[in-house]
Amino acid sequence: MQLTNALIRLGATARDKTDAIRQVAALLAENGKVEPAYVDGMLAREAQENTYLGNGVAIPHGTPQSRDLIKETAIAVLQVPDGVDWEDDEPAYLIVGIAAGDNEHLGVLKRLSTVVGDEDVAARLAKTTDPDDIRETLSTVAADAAPAAAAPASGKYIIGITSCPTGVAHTYMAQEALEIGARALGHEVKIETQGSVGAANVLTPQDIARADVVIIAADTNVDPARFAGKRLYRTGTKAAINDAAKVINTASAKRPSSPPTAPLPQRATPSRNAAAYTNT
Repeated sequence: MQLTNALIRLGATARDKTDAIRQVAALLAENGKVEPAYVDGMLAREAQENTYLGNGVAIPHGTPQSRDLIKETAIAVLQVPDGVDWEDDEPAYLIVGIAAGDNEHLGVLKRLSTVVGDEDVAARLAKTTDPDDIRETLSTVAADAAPAAAAPASGKYIIGITSCPTGVAHTYMAQEALEIGARALGHEVKIETQGSVGAANVLTPQDIARADVVIIAADTNVDPARFAGKRLYRTGTKAAINDAAKVINTASAKRPSSPPTAPLPQRATPSRNAAAYTNT
């Protein structure tokens, strides 16, 4: 999947976020990436939970039910320099529309998670008049993160799960942010994703046994049973995307959960007949 300049529209204006979503969906449709009706899936997903990430970036995308309207995995970028109110008076300047029929878009999403965490880069892209600036920034996936160096002796082993309702965007951006954040703090890390194509990078019993900290960054109901007795911290995907270091430090300070305990055996109480028999 390639982000081309034809999929980038600069200097747009939008009345509200519904108008912005319609415009970015039209950009995808005009370039043959989706059927025009895909916009309904994007609006339905937005009604479930707003897709604003932070630093002026929103990532509207369709529901799983609208996936059959995708012709080709792609993203489109609508730049609104004056901003459009997205949620709770938070303005969005870059609206990144996602049509994900497979995982080809994950490289761009990983780069986007870095942009969201860098105010200067996000501000530059919100005002740039050069589409190449946006294309190159979102397409250059920094050697896709060099392999992590071994954690120092003081580092912890951080494991976790990320998940969101559609499993095409927030899941993988939260994974990327937690991995980058943990390595920057000197920790070893492994994050399982529960996305649209099922679970990936699955945590093994050995991973769980070794783990010092478990982070569940999810907007879905993830069963924590396999982490009983571990230092477990739960949060949403947006918190992990916006400030992974804070999430990791907060999780590391949390007390370990208590493992389930078996009920104490009940002492048998002799029946009246048994007592009578004993006394005869």
